Amino acid sequence: MKRAAFILLLTTSVMCSALWANASQEKEYFIFKSSYTRGRIVNALRQATVIRAGHRWDVIRTARDLRGWGVYPVHPLRPLLDVAAEVVGVKPPHGKMPPGCTGVLIGIVDTGIDLYNPDFVYSDGTNVFAYVWDQTSLTGPPPEGYSYGHECTTGDINQGECFVEDDGTSHGTHVAGILASLNSVYTGLCPDAMFVFVKVKFVETAVVDAVCYIAEKARSLNMPFVVNLSLGGQYGPHDGTTPFEDLIAECLGEDGLAVAAAGNDGNHFVHCGTSSTGPRACRLVPVSFFFPGGGSVEVELWANPPLVSRYAVGLMKDGSLIDISSWVKSGTIAVSSFTSDKGDFALSVTIDALDSPSAMNGADHVLFQIQGPEFDAYEYVILMEPQSQEVRWDMWISEGSAYFSTVTDTITVATSTVKLIPGDTFYTINVPATSPRIIATGSFVSRNSWYDKNGQLRSIGKTIGSLSTFSSKGPARGEGFVKPDVVAPGEVVVSSHADDSMVSSGYITEDGEHMVLWGTSVASPFVTGVAARLLDPCNGLSPQEVRELIWNSAVTDVFTGQVPNPSWGYGKLHFPLDILSSRGNIGECDDEPPGLILLNMKPQGNGKVEVEWMMDKPGRVRIMWEGSGMAGEFFQSTVSDAGKSVFSPGVGRVEVTLTIESLRGVSAVYGPYVFVNNIMRGFGCRFSPEGDLPGTLLLLLLVFQVMWVLAYTRREN
Repeated sequence: MKRAAFILLLTTSVMCSALWANASQEKEYFIFKSSYTRGRIVNALRQATVIRAGHRWDVIRTARDLRGWGVYPVHPLRPLLDVAAEVVGVKPPHGKMPPGCTGVLIGIVDTGIDLYNPDFVYSDGTNVFAYVWDQTSLTGPPPEGYSYGHECTTGDINQGECFVEDDGTSHGTHVAGILASLNSVYTGLCPDAMFVFVKVKFVETAVVDAVCYIAEKARSLNMPFVVNLSLGGQYGPHDGTTPFEDLIAECLGEDGLAVAAAGNDGNHFVHCGTSSTGPRACRLVPVSFFFPGGGSVEVELWANPPLVSRYAVGLMKDGSLIDISSWVKSGTIAVSSFTSDKGDFALSVTIDALDSPSAMNGADHVLFQIQGPEFDAYEYVILMEPQSQEVRWDMWISEGSAYFSTVTDTITVATSTVKLIPGDTFYTINVPATSPRIIATGSFVSRNSWYDKNGQLRSIGKTIGSLSTFSSKGPARGEGFVKPDVVAPGEVVVSSHADDSMVSSGYITEDGEHMVLWGTSVASPFVTGVAARLLDPCNGLSPQEVRELIWNSAVTDVFTGQVPNPSWGYGKLHFPLDILSSRGNIGECDDEPPGLILLNMKPQGNGKVEVEWMMDKPGRVRIMWEGSGMAGEFFQSTVSDAGKSVFSPGVGRVEVTLTIESLRGVSAVYGPYVFVNNIMRGFGCRFSPEGDLPGTLLLLLLVFQVMWVLAYTRREN
């Protein structure tokens, strides 16, 4: 009741704001019920929603009137982008990829994908992807429970009716290839897993929807799952308490894992912070791209413990402070303007400290926004002045083209001398990889050269085994967990290439079908693949045990030094085959396919037949219907969930066979089933020697089919 009253009051406030707010300035906000204890959020997720509003302060004031509710803006995100499989110990040198992942669903949330790339198509013409959700599509239909995008089912995909654009970058295709590729040379880490791909709108709410969608698919099949998130941003307190991270954690539940790219800001000075009792400042240097119309930058500051501090922005030119904005105290907001040397209006400065203390974690939260036509003509200092108690504060450039100066200096503000804190590359792990529930993946150099499609040798001149300079560094601002978790091959990685991508020919490999990329985006799927192999039900491991096993099996060398540390986490990713062997977890699963029990076969009209089945024992299989005049279609099932699908056998008299193939390589064939005008007229069974049905089940199947045929004969007579 209280929540309903809050939403009603909040909606009324937003509607009033909309009367004078420009619609183009509206943004989405997380509204969540929260209480924080020692910097952690408690029970916020089950009472979270998203609204649109023109002005954040109206939303915050309304939420404050109803105590215990928090507000945080929804932020955009960005994508973060062979030999490597051998480096992590999954594939033996010059050997074949061993079996694994057959009982696991892998979700990939990324840009577009070249869905019908040969790397993703089995020899029988079916596809490795079971479901695809294109969130950017306007055609529909969306998945059940969602109101946007277009979902492709297994049937759509295998009949060539799923159209997803790659976006020209090959990012999603490349990431997917590392996990799912069937290519004999550049084989994915888990080609025998079940795959779900989401082409995501790069905004936090859409990513949450994608993770929940993948989780729903996995749970409907009673399968453990892992989600790969090669994306992120520098918004938030970097302590794992944003609604974005908590909602992902709720979608994952106890049976899911997520792996995220740590970020590519390891050589970008986007962080500045320290602990202090007196006034401090960080010097902000804009980067000019010579675009007309000026520029802007957004900086977020988080400070603990929450005190009534005050903040300001100073304007600098030629190393001297020439102007300063009004001071803003915690819990207030102000907009100031600077004038240019000519006296005309130049810059607008907003200091928004309304969200202090924040309902997310109890920290002071201040948002600085600087924009104007002469933005890059000056430098800026962001000043904070705490009260007498020592405060730990950190700030990040969350949007815009700028960096924090690394020069240690002082400036004079009124009668005070203020120390300038240099920017650094630590605390640069991207959100949501800062969540303790998500495995954050950094990057190291696993390859430093390749031959391009013209036969020319290309080299990046890096030392194999060293940390990639771009790999974002920890620690997380939160206490009690290490970030990054591990570091994996991310420079340079060869994987699948989309036909319609606009990648330079120098990055296309000799075969013309694959390409090189580097970034923590391509390191992340290696951890996802190892996690999927460990999650295989044959191993009997829980998601938490998998996470700990990845930490404990990471290797160290002269590059990593003593671990854990903020650059390497627990060390370099390595598949713990020796640990699994010692636990007796290898080879415990039955390789034979389950037997089939047909529950129902009935015409649906329009030349279609509905089929229902179940399995006589647990197993992951591909089910293939084949017949003249129809497209092949496969489904994957477990004994706990009876399968159900519709297919089109064709017109006239058609013989259809059904093949059940264990994803470990053993198959059984059933049929032929004879259809006349989509009515099953006859029956028959033939079995491969490896996968025979038990006698009792065979008898039940035959009895059922006889009764079914007799029933249709009586109906027609």
